[in-house]
Amino acid sequence: MSSQKTNILLIGATGYLGGSILLKALTLPDVSITAFVRNADKAKTLRELNLQTTVSVGWAQKLVGRFKKSRRSSDAGVKVVVGSPSTDKDTLDKLVDQADIIVDASDADDMAGAKNIIESASKSSKRPHVIHVSGLAIAVDNAGGQLTKLPAWDDTDIPRLRAIPYEALHNNVDQEYLKADEQGHLYSYLLVPGAAFGQPSGTLVDAGLHTATEFFPTLVVGAVKTAGGAAAAVGEGLNEFAVVHIDDVADLGLILIKKIISDKGLSHGWDGYYFAVNGAVSLKDMVLAAAKGLNKVQDTQYRPLTDDEISKAFPYPIVAQIAGSNTRAKPTRAKALGWSPKKGPSEYLEAVTLLASKSQA
Repeated sequence: MSSQKTNILLIGATGYLGGSILLKALTLPDVSITAFVRNADKAKTLRELNLQTTVSVGWAQKLVGRFKKSRRSSDAGVKVVVGSPSTDKDTLDKLVDQADIIVDASDADDMAGAKNIIESASKSSKRPHVIHVSGLAIAVDNAGGQLTKLPAWDDTDIPRLRAIPYEALHNNVDQEYLKADEQGHLYSYLLVPGAAFGQPSGTLVDAGLHTATEFFPTLVVGAVKTAGGAAAAVGEGLNEFAVVHIDDVADLGLILIKKIISDKGLSHGWDGYYFAVNGAVSLKDMVLAAAKGLNKVQDTQYRPLTDDEISKAFPYPIVAQIAGSNTRAKPTRAKALGWSPKKGPSEYLEAVTLLASKSQA
């Protein structure tokens, strides 16, 4: 990028993925990070942590009189601003105008926030790069617990991605960013994780700011509890979900940021889908793992949830449909960047068992 110091605006900095990306971004040299945080109490705690970014020697030499080798620059601290992209438009306008890179890791379905970010970008003095965190729920097929015969989704298969209905979960927001890219308001990059798992660790966790929100593992454990501890789920449970560890997703996010900073022509817009997945796990294996954690024994018997159990286990019909769907995927474009995820299906099942076991405490 043209500027010597890259300004990064991180929205959702205390969230499950946003917090993980924040901690990794602190290792980048010559960046200035602004965290846009909704919760005032969390913002206060984050500010008090006084998180520092790295300053390279070249940049440090320019900070005459303000930098010593034994300490980091006072300019290198994370700036914390209270607000929401969906409600605090004036503040957002100022932050976006200052930003080179925006990481929107707050809410994949926040249409109001996305439109405000896009409008702010359209008025900015520069064309910002926006990494928007979506999710593979864009590809759910409502298979009712059956394994799909269709090939796995691929983040380089643009014709197939273009055919996803606008109203598909998350996709309406994704489409707004894609349209804004086509119109020249911003450069869009869609970071699309599968079913994320794993317990984050580090400074934010220690401060009580960063906690795991393992949505699908929690959903599976809840279904098994509804069934009285039986390994039960939607239909035959043969459908498969692409999975990924939260640290691996954050690693891909960091790679995207680095590539943008290096100005090496990272593909964007319709060519800017980046799937964060590492293998797939069947719904049946998930509930067997959850039942093991709840019952402390390996249960090899599986049964479908009854209609009554489904209505109790899943608060909305759409959630039951997601549970019975397939989201198998290949991260072709992501891996071409050098992304190398470390944890996959076996670790995912271990995490489900552990989550179920802890839920009994």
